[in-house]
Amino acid sequence: MSEAYNPLITVHIATYNYPEVLACAIQSVLQQTYANFELLITGDGCDDSTAACIAQFSDPRISYKNLPENHGAQSQAQNDGLARAKGEWIALLGHDDIWHPTHLETLVNAARRDPACEFFFTFTHAILDPDTNDGRTRALYGFAPDGLFEPSVVAPPVSWMHRPHVVQQISGWRPWQQLYGATDYDVILRVWASGVRIQNVPALTAYKVTASVRKEVYKLRPNNEQKLLLQRMADEPDFLYRESMLMFESLTQPSFARIARDLPSSFRRPGDIMRRYLKRRGLPDDHPVTMSPHEPLAKQPALLAYFNYADDITPLESRRSLHESRQTARNGAYLGYGWRERERDRWGRPFRWAQNGAELLLTGWQGKHASLEFTASIEGRLPRNAKLTVQDASGRGLHTHGIFHDTLVRVPLDLPPAELHTLRITTTEQAEKSKVGDGLVVLIRDIRLVMG
Repeated sequence: MSEAYNPLITVHIATYNYPEVLACAIQSVLQQTYANFELLITGDGCDDSTAACIAQFSDPRISYKNLPENHGAQSQAQNDGLARAKGEWIALLGHDDIWHPTHLETLVNAARRDPACEFFFTFTHAILDPDTNDGRTRALYGFAPDGLFEPSVVAPPVSWMHRPHVVQQISGWRPWQQLYGATDYDVILRVWASGVRIQNVPALTAYKVTASVRKEVYKLRPNNEQKLLLQRMADEPDFLYRESMLMFESLTQPSFARIARDLPSSFRRPGDIMRRYLKRRGLPDDHPVTMSPHEPLAKQPALLAYFNYADDITPLESRRSLHESRQTARNGAYLGYGWRERERDRWGRPFRWAQNGAELLLTGWQGKHASLEFTASIEGRLPRNAKLTVQDASGRGLHTHGIFHDTLVRVPLDLPPAELHTLRITTTEQAEKSKVGDGLVVLIRDIRLVMG
């Protein structure tokens, strides 16, 4: 490409040894109706098959760089692409994801309408399960009721377009070994916490073929789903209409049975989630742990807000302070690690799944006489002798209660004043006198602090 070329957008693809899908991703970029872009591809220690795949495309806008070693996730490749970007904007595409031809044009038009905004995202159709095609295993990501990102919104990188400096000013993408969650959501949460307005563009233009639910995908290396998407976009004049209807249908499907079954046993240590993803995808998980000291959740306002949604089971005043100030809130009870998915039961009441060891955080605790109250239930078969225990950080049991359907649990809080107290909810099922189960997943509603 000529040195004089000045693209408005840098498109960046981070890739690792999966040329079958990379070719489809490149094709979806080159078919964009907006053409003033450069395409940077960064290999994360790839073999020669990746370079051979890219060499098939003679477009001068394409540039490829391969890092000397593999890092296990996309952070290092994304930072390298960010440093090389020439465009005023950067748009990210996963190597196994697909854009509709109007994706970049849609985002550029949004940026022209709102020149003060520096971060946009569109709707994403996530294909969660490769074995079915019935809508129940698909999801609509990027839906933001007020049009703005906040921590409860799922907005994957395939939908982003942002000014490069908004990520550079938060020190870029962090290594996965330091993180409690996925690398991409760490980025957007920290951008949000820095005060950047992240605006939704209400158009379905991005298609995410979710690798983390596809067992051994990097060994099997299928590309049939990506090829089918490209073919349908070319052959079906009403493709976007059909996809939009499917997305509306997916929003009506119940999901709690599948979510409860798929809960991980623990994800409280940095890097745990990514190691699980690597193993499921068929990639080596033997990368060294180079973890730096990590701040606790209560010191990370973006992550704390992520676990405590705007319409959730935590107290209203606590949620409001988190979302309005984007700072670590004081004097509240908040969900910590070990919780999954806010949902509603058959009566419309919100609840969360709490895995064994789920954490509750008390911030700015003044040592007042109070109790913690919540309602706990077990879905499906009701085990015999199921017990729920609330412990402090040292493992001291504060309260133990048998679990039934809609059990009110009241925990007296005899705790000294402290900036932060971490409480853990543990569950056991006494299956036999000599055997204790590994813990139950319970649903919990209406967490509140009762003073006096």
